[in-house]
Amino acid sequence: MTDRDQPAGDGADLLSGSGASAGPDLRSRAEESLRRQSAHREASAEAVLPESAQRTLHELRVYQVELEMQNEELRSAQVALEAARARNVELYDLAPVGYCTVSRQGLILEANLSAATLLGIQRATLIGQPLSRYIQGDDADRFHLQRRQILDTGEPLSGELRMLTAAGTPFWAQLSASAAPAADGTPALYVVLSDVTARKQAELELARHRDHLEELVQERTAALAVARDLAEAASRAKSTFLATMSHELRTPMTGVMGMLELAARRTTDSKTHAYLAKALGAAQSLLVIINDILDLSRIEADRLRLDCRRFTLGSLLAQLRSLAEPLANAKGIALRVHVPAALAEYAVLGDDLRLGQILLNLTGNAIKFTPAGSVSVRVTVSDEPGDELCLRCEIEDTGIGIATADQDLLFEPFEQADCLLTRQNGGSGLGLTISRRLAHLMNGEIGLSSEAGFGSVFWCTVRLRKAAAAGAPVAAPGADERVAILHRGKRILLVEDDAVLREFVRELLEHAGLVVDTAEDGWQAVVLATTNRYHLVLMDIAMPNVDGFEATRLIRALPDCEELPIIALTAYAFDEDRARCLAAGMNDHLAKPVIPGALFGMLFAWLDRDRKP
Repeated sequence: MTDRDQPAGDGADLLSGSGASAGPDLRSRAEESLRRQSAHREASAEAVLPESAQRTLHELRVYQVELEMQNEELRSAQVALEAARARNVELYDLAPVGYCTVSRQGLILEANLSAATLLGIQRATLIGQPLSRYIQGDDADRFHLQRRQILDTGEPLSGELRMLTAAGTPFWAQLSASAAPAADGTPALYVVLSDVTARKQAELELARHRDHLEELVQERTAALAVARDLAEAASRAKSTFLATMSHELRTPMTGVMGMLELAARRTTDSKTHAYLAKALGAAQSLLVIINDILDLSRIEADRLRLDCRRFTLGSLLAQLRSLAEPLANAKGIALRVHVPAALAEYAVLGDDLRLGQILLNLTGNAIKFTPAGSVSVRVTVSDEPGDELCLRCEIEDTGIGIATADQDLLFEPFEQADCLLTRQNGGSGLGLTISRRLAHLMNGEIGLSSEAGFGSVFWCTVRLRKAAAAGAPVAAPGADERVAILHRGKRILLVEDDAVLREFVRELLEHAGLVVDTAEDGWQAVVLATTNRYHLVLMDIAMPNVDGFEATRLIRALPDCEELPIIALTAYAFDEDRARCLAAGMNDHLAKPVIPGALFGMLFAWLDRDRKP
């Protein structure tokens, strides 16, 4: 190699190394570009140059192309970088929340346009100011402590602060802060601010509404409590009124009916006896109306409770026949009672008095509105689910019938299908209403099918419980005769402050062969019970000096009187009255007016206990 060739070789190596450092891909693209240029370049003096010089020249040209490509790429990257920076600045400045960088000392190092707008100040003026200047009162102190905590622990925190704009306008802000280095690398906070004033106002309004709602609820609750107290007071007043009316009406009715019955027993004049019978019938009709009104009041007040006693359907229907047959015979109407023999002997558990009341009401109405023909009572079993027995009772008559338009009104209080016929036959219009509600209490229904001029069929269903095969026998009719035969001479204490009623009951008892002592108040009863031995006590409740409840408690405290049968004989006829009597130590309860059959039935049941083994 000559001296002339050596520099060229050194230059070629230097350029080649420089080009290689730019990367094979860039060199390949540069050479490809150079070949395309050489294809269009005409032959020149380069062809006479030595090979080494040609190679060096080629390397210089490649390197030049590489530099041009690199410059072009750098210019493109710079343009893209500027565009990205512009977009980032736009996103940063126009973000919907404020961004701030806060130094360890609490000074604002950077802030976006949204933060400056939120605080109502120019961004250039905001930079370098303490962020705490825009935080209200205690919240500024709390932010200072939290800022130190974030820088010390690195744990981000967020919360709501009360802030101020540069003009002093207060607002609520949601502030989130996390540790991040500043541009110079020193520890700083990255703070995000957003205006939550609208939400806080909505929350405060909701809280005020809730507090107001609570006040309204308290006012409404107080009003309801007052209304409840008034309703309870009205209910108590109604109960007191009903109890008073029950006592004040039943007590004189007992005297009237008792004296009429005693007079009828003593008279031998047929005309006088007929007069007394009519008077007694009128008194009984009045008693039915009184009982209906009181029963309806108790049902509407939900104070009527059904009893549960063992009885047979045969005995219930026999009692129905004994009460309804005289009415039918008086009008020349045939009364027929149909019940399967096996069903008649079936023992059930339920309220036989209320079931009998339904049947007597329906049967009495059928007789009342049947000028001629017959009334038939049928009892069948419609279902036997488990230990229950579902009875269907039908009362069919050949009477005047009921128009379809009037049938829906029959079971409403004081409603009657034909006022003229009702005036002719009597009645208050309460019987069917009470019967329907009693049927509902017995988990049953009541209804009818009828056509004007072709009679009616009233029906009802009730559910009773099946009774065990063994049980106490039901008291048979004619209890007064049985008392006279089996318990003659037994001593009874009658405690009653009403002179007429006292005389009537004493006459009944003495007529049955019982020995009767009387007391006009509870204290006299206690004195007599102290000095005499009685088999049974009939105790009135409302009496002067000492009432029946206190008298019963005092008698129970006497020697040998713990098991003495004491029966309440009172005009207080409600279920709660019966419960009070039993709670005071009485054994049973008999409501006035005194019906001789019911009185002797109860006397027989209690006096006959001593005869049972």
